[in-house]
Amino acid sequence: MKKSYSMLTAILLVCAMMFSSAQAGEIDTKKLPKLLTSPTNAGNEFFFSFPPCYEEESAGYENSCRVFVCSGVKQLITVEVPGKSWKMTKVAVANDAIEFVIPTGVAQPFLKRGSQKAPAEQVYKGAAIHVSAKAPIVCYGVTRYNYTSDGFLAVPVSSMGNEYIVAAWPQYTAIGAYQLVGETAISAAYDETVVQFTMGGNNSSQTSGGLKPGESTTFNMDKGDVLVFASDGDIQDVSGSRIKATKPVGVVSANQCANVPGGVPWCDYTSEMELPTYTWGKEYHVTPFYGRKKMPYIRIFAKEKNTIVYRDGQQWLVIPKNSGKQEDGYIERRADDGSPRAIVVSANKPIYIVEYNTGQADDNVSSDPFQMVLTPLEQYQREIVFCTPGAKTSNNNFKLHYINLVYQLGPAGNVPDDLEFAVVVNGKFEWKKVSVRFGSTPGMVFSTPVNGSTYSCKQITLPGDGVYRIRAKAPFAAYAYGFSNYDSYGFPTSVALGNLEQKDSICPRPTFTVNCDGSVKDGLVKDFPDENDVRVNYGLIYMDLEPDSSYNYDFQYDKNHTLVAGETRETDWTLEVIDPSQKARAVLWFVDRNGNDTSVVVEYNPSKLTLSPDDYLDFGLLKPNQSLQKQLLLRMNL
Repeated sequence: MKKSYSMLTAILLVCAMMFSSAQAGEIDTKKLPKLLTSPTNAGNEFFFSFPPCYEEESAGYENSCRVFVCSGVKQLITVEVPGKSWKMTKVAVANDAIEFVIPTGVAQPFLKRGSQKAPAEQVYKGAAIHVSAKAPIVCYGVTRYNYTSDGFLAVPVSSMGNEYIVAAWPQYTAIGAYQLVGETAISAAYDETVVQFTMGGNNSSQTSGGLKPGESTTFNMDKGDVLVFASDGDIQDVSGSRIKATKPVGVVSANQCANVPGGVPWCDYTSEMELPTYTWGKEYHVTPFYGRKKMPYIRIFAKEKNTIVYRDGQQWLVIPKNSGKQEDGYIERRADDGSPRAIVVSANKPIYIVEYNTGQADDNVSSDPFQMVLTPLEQYQREIVFCTPGAKTSNNNFKLHYINLVYQLGPAGNVPDDLEFAVVVNGKFEWKKVSVRFGSTPGMVFSTPVNGSTYSCKQITLPGDGVYRIRAKAPFAAYAYGFSNYDSYGFPTSVALGNLEQKDSICPRPTFTVNCDGSVKDGLVKDFPDENDVRVNYGLIYMDLEPDSSYNYDFQYDKNHTLVAGETRETDWTLEVIDPSQKARAVLWFVDRNGNDTSVVVEYNPSKLTLSPDDYLDFGLLKPNQSLQKQLLLRMNL
């Protein structure tokens, strides 16, 4: 017993010394892309759905729905549809795009032929696409039928909202006995979510279940469920419909084959993931699309009554109500009747603008409709990472890719030198000035300055499929779109999703104890300030997986608390060393919904022990009550 006790004492002493070598520290954030410490489209969990496409449009071809993911680090990415027993995991390579091809019958809540009426609004259990990773990723969804396509930039759970307004395109069925519906798909990210849907549209609109403008209905949803609403006849619309949920949800709106404008061929599938109302702003830049001879159509949605809308500084429209009905709660117009140009659209209250590329017969230019949500000036970014909807393993890729880059001009009306564009070369980003890579011409200059600064739109032809990065000192926005034979896509490359309704500027505060084995078992993190009407809550929590940042640690959070984005103020977290004989390091990020972030570094340095003698002590044979002492030396090599 005495020997065992002495050894136990020695072990406890070693443990105490090991505790001193596990510590919390600071991190240099200069290397970290700002999009990973801000509320943006980068996240580590996504829920969304693909609204059903016009099924027989490309009959006989390998139609599919596809998820494209780009990651800044090597990690496992999982895409699953639990309600349909479908799951796939792939390894993401740093700074490359990977593709998940999902059968249409799995990815869409239901299949619908063009001649069929849409089913009445209902919940499809477990039908949502669930994308998960440990470190933040950028994710896009693309409906890829052979002759009709569109895509959307996915919004992560960390940035989802509780309130949305639908921005689909109206149904146009005068081409024959077709029901090519406008639709919206709502995906729940949490159990026990109650969703209220108030129908908008125009005077003749109703849903496939008979809901008319101004009428509301309520559904109960659980994590991974999808709720779908669709129009029910010619010229009917579900746009302007208001969605309110008790917990954050994701919303994707679409049209099975949109004629933009109505009656102008040719139709094409359109889709876009809606942005929550808390992200809406007052200043927008509207740009034409490459090669088009006319301006696109836009829809402007108001959050509040009596919203005055300006075009290039001059009063243009008044949206009198927020009822959700056309002309009362939202207005559809061609952005301008003249030649294509860059336009500033602003308002005295927050608005939401969605842009629609027109059909080929609009100006006899080979181009097909797509739908694109615009980002307000208040949400512009200084750095973005994005990828095209194509990967090295893809087939039937889009042939042409364009970017509308909206940026602040330099002092001399030039493309500023700090505006840089990077392509991936041998796994690394290769940076060059935009003026060097794509020419020094500034593009289409906006005639109306915003906040004293003049902006321009430079239309860029991308060199092909890949992952790209843009940065500048002044905030900017970029929109991606492209074409192939008889189809198209369009979406913002990246969006910031800060809460513009609350002015929270205080960082979260983590507390924890590092144990002698390097573990943290009592980690908590709490958001501030204490005032509920100011605090925005979580937010994004993750461990940086860069090889030189974090290693040999397992990070978990939200085990004992339920973290609901935008609602949870405090949650738990833990760290466990994977191999206690090796060094470990964890770089942790805690980010609220306004981009206020706190980083923590925990390091564990195992101590090397040696014993002398290095084999055993031989006490021989002893008589009763006889004692013998021998020396055992325990050394710690720090």
